[in-house]
Amino acid sequence: MQPGVKLESDNAVADLAASATTASLQSKLAGIYEKAGIKSGSCSVTFSKDSTFSLVIGSRTLKGTYAFESATHGITLTFSGSGELRKFGAMHGFAYLNGTDLQLLFSAAKALSLVQQVGEKAASLNSSLATVNSLASKIDNLYLGFEFAK
Repeated sequence: MQPGVKLESDNAVADLAASATTASLQSKLAGIYEKAGIKSGSCSVTFSKDSTFSLVIGSRTLKGTYAFESATHGITLTFSGSGELRKFGAMHGFAYLNGTDLQLLFSAAKALSLVQQVGEKAASLNSSLATVNSLASKIDNLYLGFEFAK
């Protein structure tokens, strides 16, 4: 598992700049994910045929239902259960499958909020999230999330 990043634009010059920014964001997110306890080998996602999912992030297991629209790659995860994560309700995003790699992406603000909720409550995590949040607020159509390898 590694950070997933996708920037979209209707402008070819902006797309070129975005591709350079993507690598930098992935590097920053990798550090944030590590501080939050989200690291390779400790995360997985399972989608069942009955439209339920199980997302393991570090020491937390999140469950709920999902809806996927293959034509648009749109995915909606609706968390179930009680506690802090219930406030997320439905998270709308995108799912891309490339061979055996699955990328789950959500709006930057929603994805960073999820990382903060599942992560350890460390001051250094909050500081790092603030830095990425500041950068994310300046980019239109920025999607962050997770990239899983089978």
